[in-house]
Amino acid sequence: MIRMRFLGQSAVDFFTTYGWAIVIIAMVMGFMYYFVALPSAVAPEQCIFNYFVTCKALLVGSNSTSTQFSILLVNAQTFPLIGANVVFKTDTLGTVLGNKPCIPVNAFAGNSILCNATATFVTPPGSTINGRIELNVTACPSGNPNNCQPAQKVTYVGNFSAKVQPVTGSLSWP
Repeated sequence: MIRMRFLGQSAVDFFTTYGWAIVIIAMVMGFMYYFVALPSAVAPEQCIFNYFVTCKALLVGSNSTSTQFSILLVNAQTFPLIGANVVFKTDTLGTVLGNKPCIPVNAFAGNSILCNATATFVTPPGSTINGRIELNVTACPSGNPNNCQPAQKVTYVGNFSAKVQPVTGSLSWP
């Protein structure tokens, strides 16, 4: 009976002395898994502009001949943005220019802007692409798209990270 009491006492002494170290090691291992191993498996699409443009969604897809980018933005300015065009500058694959001007051509305050770009390189589905986004527009502070001057060209810069999805044909929104 006395022997069992001493075994219980030594276990309590052990966990009192070393329990904090075990908890810290478990937390470090959890953080490492969450921030190192997990992001490569379930990396969320990220698209962030510093100011004046809000990124709502980003899709990147690849088929056997090309890699396609599609981005949905919102004009957070108080005036229209005219003739938007997008450029994706990837960290590893180079620059991808927008196929044509984004739609709509005249994006009034609060309106959505949809831009597409196609690259001639093929990116393996499941891989992650990171880089910069440049949105080139004509700012129209007067509020009248018919009176905007070409000299008011503005480039908004943002960053993106996206997991490449497999696509057949062209990229489309779900």
